[in-house]
Amino acid sequence: MRGEGWKDDAMRLADLIGDEVLGLRLVGDPPADRLERSVTGCSQSELMDPSPYIARGELVLTLGMGMNVRDVRTWDAYVERIVGAGASALGFGLGPVHAAIPEGLALACSHYDLPLIELAPDFPLIKLSRHIWQELAAERYEIARRGWELADDCIHEATEGAPLTQLLRRLSETVGGRVQLLDPAGFEIGAAGESHREPGRTTRARLRLPGGEHQHFQLAVEARDETMLLQPLLGPALAVVAMQLSYTLTARSPMHSQSAGMFFQALLDPRSDAEHQRTAAVSTGFVPDAPWDAVTVRRPETVSLATLRLLTWRLRVLLEREYARVRFYDEADRATLLMQGRRTDRHLGDILAEVADAEAGLDVRYNRSLSFDEIAVALQVCRRAPLRAGVAPAPVADLLSLVEGLPRSGVSTLARRALGPLADAEPVLLETLEVYLETSGSTRAVCDRLFIHRNTLSYRMRRIETLLGVDLEDGQTRAVLLLAFRLRNAG
Repeated sequence: MRGEGWKDDAMRLADLIGDEVLGLRLVGDPPADRLERSVTGCSQSELMDPSPYIARGELVLTLGMGMNVRDVRTWDAYVERIVGAGASALGFGLGPVHAAIPEGLALACSHYDLPLIELAPDFPLIKLSRHIWQELAAERYEIARRGWELADDCIHEATEGAPLTQLLRRLSETVGGRVQLLDPAGFEIGAAGESHREPGRTTRARLRLPGGEHQHFQLAVEARDETMLLQPLLGPALAVVAMQLSYTLTARSPMHSQSAGMFFQALLDPRSDAEHQRTAAVSTGFVPDAPWDAVTVRRPETVSLATLRLLTWRLRVLLEREYARVRFYDEADRATLLMQGRRTDRHLGDILAEVADAEAGLDVRYNRSLSFDEIAVALQVCRRAPLRAGVAPAPVADLLSLVEGLPRSGVSTLARRALGPLADAEPVLLETLEVYLETSGSTRAVCDRLFIHRNTLSYRMRRIETLLGVDLEDGQTRAVLLLAFRLRNAG
C-alpha cells in the first residue's frame, strides 16, 4: 500500500443482492444510496421490537414468526424501530409462516426507505448469516493488514524527517475525512483533511494515543464511511504519531522553519544591520512597514520543556486563526511569535488567555502595533524582564527598561567596581551618593532623607569626589553614577 490511500471494498448491500449464488431478491425500489451502505453484521430475531439487539449497519433477518398480522400500523411501528436502531436492511425469509412478503411490511419499508430483501423458502437464514460473518471476518483481517501497512508507511516517513502534520495528512487520506490531534485539554494542536459534506454518512470517533500515564492526547476522526472500523485501521499508526509527538514536544532542536529562524536570529543579533533584518523579514513572508504584534513565552526551570512546546503549539494554532501571518522561534527556555495581518478586532491579551493561564507556570508577554524598528528592542526587553506566571502586556521599551534589561553578570560587576572605593572606605558614603543622585543634588532633600546637617552633607560630598576622582557638578558624571547604582542594585 506504499503511497496509496484507503481502498474501500467493504461489503455492501448491493454486493449481497448482486451475488447470484445467494439468489436474494430486492423488494421494491429503495434509494440507490441505501444499497451502497456498508453491512457491519447480521442479527436474527423474531421479536416485535428487536431494536435493543441491533448494532448500527447490521442486516436484520426474520421469518416473521408471531407477526402474522394485517394491520399496516403494526408493520409500520416494527420497521420504524428497526430503522431507528440503524439497521442497514431487513431480510425476510419465506416459508411456512409467510408464503409471500406481507403487504404492510413492504409498504412500511418503502415509507422508511429501508431495503427489504426476500429470501426464498429453501434458503435458510443461518446460511445468509454465516456468509455475512465470513465475509466480515475476511474484511476485518484486510483492515488489520492495511492498518499495519499504514503504520509502516508512517514509520518510513517519520524516519525521513516528516513533521507531525504530514503524518496527520496521511491518516486523513486513509479515512477520507478529517483528523484532529487534541491535547489533554481538548485543544486542537494539529489537523488535516476536510469535514465530510454528508454528516449522516460519516463515522466520528476519538482514539487515544498510546503512552502518557496522565497526559492523554487523542485523535478525533471524521471518516467518510459511517461503518468504517477506525481502531484496527488506525491503531498501529497511532503509536507512530505518539512517538513523533513526544519528540516534537521534548526535542532540544528548534521546531521553527529555516527562514523564520534566520529572521529571528537577525533581529536578536546586535551586529545585524537594519537592511539585513528587512531582507530576512520579507523572505519569511512579512511586510516590514506593516504593524507587528509579538508574543514571548518563557519558562522557569521548574516547568518542563514539553509544557513550553505544547503551549507554543496551542498559541500557533490559535493565532493562525486571528492573523494572516504567524512565525515562531523556539529556544530551550523560551519561544517567540511574531504576527501580522489581524483578521479580527479581539484584544490580543484575551486571545492568549484562552490557552494560557498562571497555573501552567509560564510567562506570556505580548506587544501590540510595533513598528519594524521597535521589534528588536521590544523583544530584548521582554526576554530580560523578571519572570511572572500568566498573561500580561510586555514591559514598555523605554530607556529605563533597556538599562534594567542589560545582562546581569558583566555589567553588575562593572557597576560595583565603579562604586567600590566608597564601599571600601565608608559604606555610609554609598547611601549618601545614591540619595544625592536620586534627588537631583537637592541639599535640603538629601538632609531630610538622611537626617543629617548641611555641613555633614558637604563633608561627605567632598570625600565622595575625592575617593572617586570625579566632579559631581558634571551632568554626565552624575548620569553614569546613577546608572551604576541601577545596575548594582539589579545584580
